[in-house]
Amino acid sequence: MKIDFKKIYLTIPFIIVCIISILLFCQACLLNTGEVELEDKIRELENENAVLNETIQEQESIIERLEEEKKGYEMWAEHEINLYKDELFACIDIRDRHEEFISKEQKLLQDTWQEIDNAYNTISDPEDLVKKLDVLFATYTREREKLRDSIYLSQTECDTDNNARIRIINKFSNNWLEFQRNISQRPILGSTGQPWGAPNDYQFIGNNRMFIAFDDGHIALASVIQYNCDKGSTRWFTLLDTFANDYPFSETRWSDLFNQYGDTNRLIHSYTRSIFKGGQLIQYDNWTEVPENVFIWHPKGY
Repeated sequence: MKIDFKKIYLTIPFIIVCIISILLFCQACLLNTGEVELEDKIRELENENAVLNETIQEQESIIERLEEEKKGYEMWAEHEINLYKDELFACIDIRDRHEEFISKEQKLLQDTWQEIDNAYNTISDPEDLVKKLDVLFATYTREREKLRDSIYLSQTECDTDNNARIRIINKFSNNWLEFQRNISQRPILGSTGQPWGAPNDYQFIGNNRMFIAFDDGHIALASVIQYNCDKGSTRWFTLLDTFANDYPFSETRWSDLFNQYGDTNRLIHSYTRSIFKGGQLIQYDNWTEVPENVFIWHPKGY
């Protein structure tokens, strides 16, 4: 049998092309399988990442909730501590005043008894003795009342003049960031730790109390504050009430609150740093007493 090398030679390129095609096909199959496996792995990783992100978000939500609860408990604890602190200071103050009064009253009583003893030893006429004793007892009674008033009354007022009221405003303003935590209502914007803006109006209403007005740039509130006076200066402040739904007050509402918290026998004193009056905004460099009642709503100004 004669071999046709010419045909074989012509067939070899075809065979090579077929082999290369087979190899390329196999490689394509392998690559496609690898891509599928890779895509499956990517999807698996993406699913794991999504689960991980959900877990992280849940943990962050739990942490945020715990932080909010922690802040709430801290504010509650601080408020309770301040209440007990105020009560403690009040008790200490009362005790100190009682001790001072008792000590000075004993001295006055000793002096009076000494004069009575001298009267018995020096006055022989019974009528003159009775008159002298009447004078001594009247003097003792009068001096005891003066002593009592000097300890219990004169030291309980520290807002009797403009300078004293300015000092109260400045002291309260300096402690505002700490004090405003006692207000249960919180600003509508920002986190729960967002502070209220500093008060922009004050009104002294007697009974060692004052109205204050403050806001967060969107809503305005008012509170009534009690301040303790000791020897002519302010010692501490206590939040009595806050009004969120009806401030600025109507004239009737303000009158009701003044009758409830203030002293109707005392003049009110209103302080502000700006007021809309006569169609224009008037601003002051310092706290200024104004004759207008800045806590009553006047939509067109004063």
